[in-house]
Amino acid sequence: MEVTLSDTIGLPQGTLLSIRVGSTRRQAVVDSKFKLVFPKGCKHGEDVKVDALQQIGSNMMKYNESVGRYDLDLDDFGSKVSLHMREVIQPATEQEVSAAPEAAKVDDSSVSHRHRVAVYARKYLDEHKLLTWAHKLFQDLIHDQPADPWGYIDKRSAEARGEAELAAKAEAERKLAQADMEDIRQRTATQLQQAAEDGSLENALSHSQEAPELPPMSKELEEITDSQEVAHMKTEEEDLDNLRLKTQAALFRAAEDGSLQEVLGSKASQPAAAATAKDVDVLRLHAAQMLLSAAEDGSLEKALIDASKDTKDVDLLRQEAAATLLRAAEDGTLESVLSKNQAPKDDLESLRQ
Repeated sequence: MEVTLSDTIGLPQGTLLSIRVGSTRRQAVVDSKFKLVFPKGCKHGEDVKVDALQQIGSNMMKYNESVGRYDLDLDDFGSKVSLHMREVIQPATEQEVSAAPEAAKVDDSSVSHRHRVAVYARKYLDEHKLLTWAHKLFQDLIHDQPADPWGYIDKRSAEARGEAELAAKAEAERKLAQADMEDIRQRTATQLQQAAEDGSLENALSHSQEAPELPPMSKELEEITDSQEVAHMKTEEEDLDNLRLKTQAALFRAAEDGSLQEVLGSKASQPAAAATAKDVDVLRLHAAQMLLSAAEDGSLEKALIDASKDTKDVDLLRQEAAATLLRAAEDGTLESVLSKNQAPKDDLESLRQ
C-alpha cells in the first residue's frame, strides 16, 4: 500500500506525521511532499492510525569511534536522552535505511518471521565463513590501499576459493573414511552375532582359555636330567672332601718342614718334659692360649697360607686347623707333641705316622 501527502492545514512547521497500518509504521516531516510505502496491504475495514508529532527539543553531537554512549540534553527543561552507537560489520540494506522505526507493539508473527530470516542468514554466512572473510578483506584493503582494489579483491577471492576447495576435499575424505570404519564395525558386529548364535564363538573362547599341554619328556632326556642332578650333588661332596684333604695335607707339610713346630716351640718358654700328669689340664689350657695368640698375631695364619698356597680358602683352613688342634688337645695328641718338642726327630716321625 502507498500513502502520499497531499496537503496540510494548521500543522506547525517541523511537525512529523506518523502513519501505522497493521504492524508497520512509517513517518515523515509534513513540510515536504512525501510518499510512504507499506509492504502489506490494508484490508477493507482495517484501522489506519495517523499521529502528528511535534518536536520538543534537539541537540547536535560529534561521533567518536572510541565513545559508545552519548548523553544529550534536548531542551532547557531537563529533557535528556542517552544513546549507544557502534559500527556494525554488515552494512544496512537500502530497505532498512528507508524503513521507519516500528511501534513498540508489533505482530508476533512478523517478529518471529524476521527472527527466522536473521537466523538463516547468519547461519549461511557462518557456514561459508563469509562474514569474517569480508571483514578481514576490508581491513586489509584499507590498510594496504592497493592501486587496483578490484584486482586485489579478485586475488583474495581466488585464495579463499582455493582454501575452501581444499577444506571441502579434506572433509569429503574424512566422511568417506568414517563411512568405511562404520561399515567395518557393522560387519564385525554381524559376524560376532552369527558366531554367537551358531556356537562357534563359545567354542573358540573355550579353546583359548585351555592351558597348552607340554609334550612328555623323553626317557633319554629324563635320564640326562637325573644324572646331571646326581653329578652336581657328587661334585659338592667331592669339593668338601678335597678341602678337608687339603687342610690335612697342609698341616702335615707344616709339621714336616718345621713351621708348625717353630710356631708352637716359640710360644713355649719352658721345656715340655718337665710337665707331669698332674699338669695335663694346665698344659691344655696353655696350648689353647698359645693357639689363640698365634691366631691373633697372624703367625698361625701365615704358616697355614704358606703351607697350603691357596689364599681363597684361608678362612676355611683356619677353621679346620682350629678344629684339628682342639681335637688333638682333647685326645692328648697335642700334649704329646708339646712334651716332645725337644725330643729327637725319630719321635716326631712316629707322631706323624
